[in-house]
Amino acid sequence: MTTTKQTLKNMPSQEEVFNLFLEKSLTTGDKLSPKSIKEYEKRYKTISKHINIFDDDETKILQFLDKIDNPNTTSNKAFLILKIRRAFDKPYKKIETMRENLKDDIVRRRKMKSKEYTKSLISYTELVDELEKLKGTGLPFIFNFFHVKYGLRNRDLNAVIKYKKPKKITENTIVFNPKQRKKELNFYIKDYKTASTYGQKHIIVKDGDLLNEMKILDRRDNSYLIPVKQGQKASDGYLNVLASKYSIHSLGESKIAKILMRHYIDTKQFDRINDLAYYRGTNIGTLYTTYNMYDNIHKDTLQMEMLKKELKKKVNA
Repeated sequence: MTTTKQTLKNMPSQEEVFNLFLEKSLTTGDKLSPKSIKEYEKRYKTISKHINIFDDDETKILQFLDKIDNPNTTSNKAFLILKIRRAFDKPYKKIETMRENLKDDIVRRRKMKSKEYTKSLISYTELVDELEKLKGTGLPFIFNFFHVKYGLRNRDLNAVIKYKKPKKITENTIVFNPKQRKKELNFYIKDYKTASTYGQKHIIVKDGDLLNEMKILDRRDNSYLIPVKQGQKASDGYLNVLASKYSIHSLGESKIAKILMRHYIDTKQFDRINDLAYYRGTNIGTLYTTYNMYDNIHKDTLQMEMLKKELKKKVNA
């Protein structure tokens, strides 16, 4: 009995285990940021209410993890358990195998969510129909026109109006004179998120509806598209609030870009995807991952699938 009491007394507390783990992380070169430490501590306290990471055997730990419904949550908890078990040379192989096996389950769940998300967004045809309904509204139409037709970001639209092209473009500039005979608008965009990588963008718009809305808006030379007090330039925060207010179905520019991507993929308009990358000022690979709702299919994979379908059609014809 005395031996048992001494053993229990010598066992580190849950708090001591975590602090020792942090010390070991420092000595092994695994530098944890303050944010990671805070997150680990929070997760550790939650786990410690159910198991003893340091002392319990793998069977008990696996039983705890099996009771968690969400595979992402299970994986996150297993990740921390593994780090601590490895740090103290405790058996961990069974837990490691279980976490590896979770990956397929996580992928399946993501695919299901992706399909549900895809169904929840309106179609490209519906998007264009909604844009048509905004004719005559001025700024709401203009905002949505550039989102739907070009996939522009909100910040791009923080532009000054010039009746004549200046010798030097120093900020986002729309060159358009309501009284001009030439039916086009030139949009120069140099202030945007990735401008240092992709440089100034230039868009020529000849769409009659957009030009008509600009005429109705009747902005003066050297005034901003988005007016604020005393003719000052709008802040990004104000611009985002306004864009959210005007956006079709409150979608926002990011979701609209995803609808465009889905439409271009469905209709095999790969050139339009290249254009979208230019207009948004982003890498084409990013469009095929972040903005692609078809389980993140990459361009090469997608085009190969399209070619296979075309060949199959020809063979069956």
